[in-house]
Amino acid sequence: MHIAEVTVNLTGLILRGGEGKTSDMYVSIDAAVDRIERQFNKYKTRINRRIQGPKLGEMAPPLLPSGPKSPMALVLCVPKGLL
Repeated sequence: MHIAEVTVNLTGLILRGGEGKTSDMYVSIDAAVDRIERQFNKYKTRINRRIQGPKLGEMAPPLLPSGPKSPMALVLCVPKGLL
């Protein structure tokens, strides 16, 4: 039985748990690397989403008053000199 363990040190994060247990040494290494790759891609996606911010579809729509008791008003702001 061959056991391959992988640990990756990143800035502020340690990816551990890439472990493969098989009777073939190379298959164990491949399994451990595959697990670490999945963890790294998950971490990278989380960081990219945090940097980019929410997408338009993920944002909540603004709360608008509705019903006959609360009339809506449209306000248009135009800089001086354009009218």
